[in-house]
Amino acid sequence: MEDVLARVNDQVSAERKYLMSTLSDFISIRSVSARMEGLTESVAYLEKLLEEHGFTVSVLDTKTGRPAVYAELGGGSKSLLLYNHYDVQPPEPLEEWKTDAFKLVERDGLLYGRGVADNKAEIIARLGAVRVVEKVLGETPIKIKWLIEGEEEVGSPSIQELVGQNLHRFRDVVGCMWEGGEVVDDVPHFYLGVKGMLYVELRVRTSESDAHSMYAPVIENAAEKLARIVLNLKDKKSRITVPGFYDDVAKPTKPERLMMARARASPARLANALGVKKLTARRDEVVERLVFQPTCNIAGFLSGYTGPGSKTITPSTASVKIDFRLVPNQDPDKILKSLKKILPDVDIIVHSKAHPARTSPDEPLVKAALKAAEKVYGRKPVLLPNMFGTGPLHHFTKAGIPTAMLSSLAHPGARLHAPNENIYLSHFLKSVAHHSLVFIEAGGQA
Repeated sequence: MEDVLARVNDQVSAERKYLMSTLSDFISIRSVSARMEGLTESVAYLEKLLEEHGFTVSVLDTKTGRPAVYAELGGGSKSLLLYNHYDVQPPEPLEEWKTDAFKLVERDGLLYGRGVADNKAEIIARLGAVRVVEKVLGETPIKIKWLIEGEEEVGSPSIQELVGQNLHRFRDVVGCMWEGGEVVDDVPHFYLGVKGMLYVELRVRTSESDAHSMYAPVIENAAEKLARIVLNLKDKKSRITVPGFYDDVAKPTKPERLMMARARASPARLANALGVKKLTARRDEVVERLVFQPTCNIAGFLSGYTGPGSKTITPSTASVKIDFRLVPNQDPDKILKSLKKILPDVDIIVHSKAHPARTSPDEPLVKAALKAAEKVYGRKPVLLPNMFGTGPLHHFTKAGIPTAMLSSLAHPGARLHAPNENIYLSHFLKSVAHHSLVFIEAGGQA
């Protein structure tokens, strides 16, 4: 393995110029799924890139008009499934970017650009790993199957259908390497699953139109009405008040608590990375809350006049967007039913739903990824029960495919979904080496 690692690292260094050039081209494509921008261009780019590396490529159409890319490479009796997405978040606010959002810029060891952390650099790192392994071994020792969707950033509305229609392709996979994972203090952090999600919009209307604010003493204010509703979703101790919300929450097991004990959490560093003065959790609570605590988060509130100057009105409408992050055993449909029951006079629009998902740490793919990471980073990786966010892993685990976040590109200050999104160049190159060893290990060639 040591000899293989040395050869892999040498080849990664040889591929650096190609990797940077390819990533730069990819970042320049403005693939914003929320606006239906750059999707066709992205698919054409990926199709060409993958075919150049020997993949057999299929473009999978979806009802939303955001196609996915499916590719296969190699032979053998075992397959490894990779999941990624080519779409990115909108870049706004543009004035907060230090660089052009859609131009890859290297500065002080960091690579900047929209989608560099989420999720384009990982796609290029995995492709780079294929190049490295084929040059080191002469072939890829395990069949690679790759699903790259184009609507993860809008809730993956087609993923259930994509998985269902392509299950016959996945019957021989040993597991799925999901996107994600991060490096904290040069230690890779992997995740065995994700939280679930219920993303809703609440809307109220109190009159046919806005009224002059002189009538405020005698009419209902939509903004005030909705604000009271939202505030009542939590009690004074910040416990969520939706009936039955905590009924199915699974308590952390002893092995899960042991996993958390190894997590590297610095409240001060995290606060700095997030741009806040301090966290709302004590040092010993940070990881447990992020991993195991379900949430009710106000994402945005809209009502009345918010333009320049003044306009004296009593608003007739108000809306708020709320995301509920859910933990294992919680059901978004059950939470939604309870929400509708306590808010009969509120219009509730569901924007996305996702179930929580977990995979066993004993899966061979998980062990292969951990072993490879320890070789590449020289440090034992941290493995956590789930990441703090959400993804559509449930559709894969439900189909019997062990699925986990076993990559390592982002870092606590990567600013995913925010201006100045970034990764470390060193992490990018190590990710190529790590994926190379995973492909070798999973194929039984280590």
